[in-house]
Amino acid sequence: RYFCFTYKITNNGEEPFLLRPVFDLHTDTGKTYAEVSREEVLQQIRVLNEQEYFSTPELIEHLREEEGNDGRPILAPGKSVYGVAIFPPVDAAADFLEIYVFGLTDSFKIETRDDERTPFVEARVITYFRPGDRFHPDRRLSLYSEDWVYVDVDLTELRQGVLPKEW
Repeated sequence: RYFCFTYKITNNGEEPFLLRPVFDLHTDTGKTYAEVSREEVLQQIRVLNEQEYFSTPELIEHLREEEGNDGRPILAPGKSVYGVAIFPPVDAAADFLEIYVFGLTDSFKIETRDDERTPFVEARVITYFRPGDRFHPDRRLSLYSEDWVYVDVDLTELRQGVLPKEW
């Protein structure tokens, strides 16, 4: 069983936006899951939802190929794309699932902590509640909260070359 998060991203601004989404799933049991590529799961989601969803790598490639994008994943003003982030099976004991979405904004800040410069990237965090139960792993999810937060993360892990390694 895979955990699938479908999404729609729209550029409501007046300027083209460089879009490179990165998804991570965190649970209240301390586990972190990276997005996986599963073509058979993606096909099932397309059929079930009757919508042309892209996996995250496909979405980035699709945007790169758009006319006038000069090989960069640019989302034009007024345009929307549909995607799905697929995660491996999630710990059945988890009650809260937090999806961290990086790359929707270019906002970051640098703070000095213990005489060290630490980068923080703004991310969309979407939290779902699901009563954890190993006997009933299919219990319904309910949206618990959504917010923009600054996350302490190694920027070079998210996007190569954003900041030098020494940061």
